[in-house]
Amino acid sequence: MLNIALIYIVFTYANPVSMNNTAYNLLQNGEIKKAEKEFTKLIIIYPDFVTAYNNLGIVYLKLKKYKLAEKMFSHAIKVNNRYSKAYYNLATTYFREKKYTKSIEILKKLYKIDKEYLKKRFKKQKAIKEIKEKLKEDPDNKVLIKSLKLLENH
Repeated sequence: MLNIALIYIVFTYANPVSMNNTAYNLLQNGEIKKAEKEFTKLIIIYPDFVTAYNNLGIVYLKLKKYKLAEKMFSHAIKVNNRYSKAYYNLATTYFREKKYTKSIEILKKLYKIDKEYLKKRFKKQKAIKEIKEKLKEDPDNKVLIKSLKLLENH
């Protein structure tokens, strides 16, 4: 019996993909705090496992802890500067923080490194709708106006 438990522990903690999948399943099932703990544990054990930083950033994004989300996505990009998901998620974080110029800058960088990923993920109509909603709150925001024109003309 001890051998089976030991094998389970070794397999679970010696395999970052398995640990990530476990934590991601928690996140998908709405167990956000448990997922946060598991992704944090994963990062401690495997500090270069870029997916864990991205997924922990998603946890923080869901918890509206935007500064922590920014930190995780930025670190994922630092570990792998071609990791498209982290760029997209960082742009989303900036948008939610109303840092529209930074969001656009990150999307431009993503376009340069992986335009197919951006095309697949970016929902133009949803972005236009969100910007129009934000303009109702702040109708004179020049960055929002410029962003809306840019999206509507492309």
